[in-house]
Amino acid sequence: MKIAGVLVGVKRGGFVVDVEEIKTVRELKQAIKKKKWDTVWDEAERLRLFVAKKSDGLWLSEEDPDVAEILNGMIPEQVEDMLEQQIEDSNAIVGAVFGNAPTEQTIHVLAKAAPKKVLAGSYIRCQRDFFKHLSSIDEVDGRLRFQFEMPLTRARELYVRSSYKEIADQALKKRNPSRRKYVLVTGTAGNGKSVFLYYVLWRLMKDMKRVLILTRQPPLYFDGTWVWEYRDLPSSFDPFWSPDLWCLVDSADPTRIAGFPIDGCSIVLVSAPAASPQRDYIHRFRKLAPTPDLLYMPVWTKEELMEIAPLFPKAKDVWEHRFECLGGIPRFVFQDIFTDPYQLLLEACYGCLIDDCISPVYVGSDRNTYAKQKLIHLKTEAPYKKAESYYASVLALKLVARVMWQRDSTRMKSFVEAIHYLQRGMREIVDGPEKIYRSLCMYAFEPYALYMLQCGGTFKYRRLFSGNKRPLPDNEEDENSISVGFIREMVESMDDGLNEYQLYEPKRPNCAPLDAWVPGFGGFRFVLDSADDIKPGTAEALKRLGPDGNCLYFLLPPIRYKTFTKRTPHTIEQFAICIPWHAHEEEYEEEDQDSD
Repeated sequence: MKIAGVLVGVKRGGFVVDVEEIKTVRELKQAIKKKKWDTVWDEAERLRLFVAKKSDGLWLSEEDPDVAEILNGMIPEQVEDMLEQQIEDSNAIVGAVFGNAPTEQTIHVLAKAAPKKVLAGSYIRCQRDFFKHLSSIDEVDGRLRFQFEMPLTRARELYVRSSYKEIADQALKKRNPSRRKYVLVTGTAGNGKSVFLYYVLWRLMKDMKRVLILTRQPPLYFDGTWVWEYRDLPSSFDPFWSPDLWCLVDSADPTRIAGFPIDGCSIVLVSAPAASPQRDYIHRFRKLAPTPDLLYMPVWTKEELMEIAPLFPKAKDVWEHRFECLGGIPRFVFQDIFTDPYQLLLEACYGCLIDDCISPVYVGSDRNTYAKQKLIHLKTEAPYKKAESYYASVLALKLVARVMWQRDSTRMKSFVEAIHYLQRGMREIVDGPEKIYRSLCMYAFEPYALYMLQCGGTFKYRRLFSGNKRPLPDNEEDENSISVGFIREMVESMDDGLNEYQLYEPKRPNCAPLDAWVPGFGGFRFVLDSADDIKPGTAEALKRLGPDGNCLYFLLPPIRYKTFTKRTPHTIEQFAICIPWHAHEEEYEEEDQDSD
């Protein structure tokens, strides 16, 4: 019996081996090395073999169009799938592996050899234990467990997110190995891009690819077998530089690294979409040819954060609360735990302008400050080629609305009025490039409503009923007007705000079940979006406002005033107050009548 195969990624890599006297896969590797002695540079045992079966279970035919591409050094997508069928056991019997394969016009095996050892410049053998042993680590239960601490995090474990795998697959996939490739992986600051780069390094080392790690000083080089430290990089004219060499760069300008020929290798750059100077080098990098692939790293889900929570024992009692406030950014959730989430977001708000808070985060923008990325995150899904901006949390959005109102109330009033022009009004935040703007328009209603109560005036209000008990629209017997005006004060908790007929607002949103309250009058709830239910603990909080204050007022824009119904629990006495924006109040009344 004869076995036909191809060395993948090598031009004219075809071979045929007579296996009549060969019993094991180890002996087959030795025979392939003898046949391809000019291409298989390393010892035969390091040669990796893959069964050449397609996804439908059929063997690869010599007449398949992909075979011509393989023999020309290309790696078609179908072949990429076959490279997952590695023959792991060198003691396996050849007949058991290939015995049922056709003997004519069939490719039986695909082989991958370690790269030719290329060393140049000034270097020494790497003495750092983590890197020396990295290629010997295997993924087990979705984790890489290290013998030594990982630089950067000092952890001995790396949780392999599903997004890591898919992004790495796309980044490292090269149809033509003889061509260089550039990749930019970006995402919200602090979401683990640097750790992802260590995963990419591990992938390349396991695949016996040549890798130069420019995130460390001095640079490290893996030649397919050993790791070396470079004191001086080789000359840009040295054969060391070639498209099969992968260079990994973390938040640095690859176009300005001394002695680094950017057009002489393939590059994976990870960087947050920050403002200058990062914006400048990202712009230069994206102008390279071939055009770099752009991939986005998603923020973490709560389930993913749960997987790594044991690595941060000091945060075990606070991380879930921090996640609700700050979103899925491990740096803020686990590492900077001594900074209060409210204070962190508040400082970020003061570090931004209104225009920062209504514009999306995108690669190339000079508004992508670090402060802004604490408030606005990038959301992406597989295949991670597009991303949209959204606020990190409701707390972040409320604080932005409050701070920006203090900074420029006139402009924020225009945002409230702009809701009139949004096709779906406050019923839904639609996806798209205007999502950030729409979100702030909606939440600007909260400081606006408080401002109106503070200024005082006459407002329409009505008692609320549940849906099946609500009077017909023409029945006005439950609609009245109320004249109010209050002195406003911000307090830490309800305990600090119980003086009658004083309007109190909690400094920290969500620290009380009421959005605002007036002892002797009632509590207030802002209706901003679909999440307008009564919060737990509201009934108990209302009782503290006295017998005349044991009721809840929903502050509503005109577009929702007439259609709003009573919320659960129905035992709480509830009213709706219409907070108008005068320029369009009559138009809204007409719309409400039409909808009714």
